[in-house]
Amino acid sequence: YKDEGFTTGTGDFAIDYSLWKDKLHERQIEQMQCMYDARKVTREDAEGREKILIDNFKFYGAPHVALLFMPDSKEGNVRQASDIGQYAMTLMLSLGAHGVASVPQTILGMKPEVPRKMFPIPEGYKMLFGISFGHEDPEDPLNKYRVPKAPLTETVQFFE
Repeated sequence: YKDEGFTTGTGDFAIDYSLWKDKLHERQIEQMQCMYDARKVTREDAEGREKILIDNFKFYGAPHVALLFMPDSKEGNVRQASDIGQYAMTLMLSLGAHGVASVPQTILGMKPEVPRKMFPIPEGYKMLFGISFGHEDPEDPLNKYRVPKAPLTETVQFFE
């Protein structure tokens, strides 16, 4: 991803953050604030914020990345994307069970032209996201922060 214009690009799938209403938007902001706090980056620190953005495209120092693509479909991709999301979580759980840390990165999907230049991606496949993985550096502040979890009552609705 070197010299690829890190802050530009929309990827194969547009992201519309205006659809993230109320609590979802608040959680997104809270997650980013936790990350900035871990790196001691203030809102006014444009250079520090850009470094965090660029670190995304350097896989946060992880030696490996899995890039997840899916076939393009004119009828809609919700079911396929859901299946790939389930596969991704299963992969991450399996990596964790073997002592390997991982992080899903939607932002990697915003630059699909980079892996397309590097690898023989089949025609008609669109990139969703990537999963960076490797052995965790316990001293890195990004591996120490935790985003507070929302109460189950805010995220799940149970019916009897």
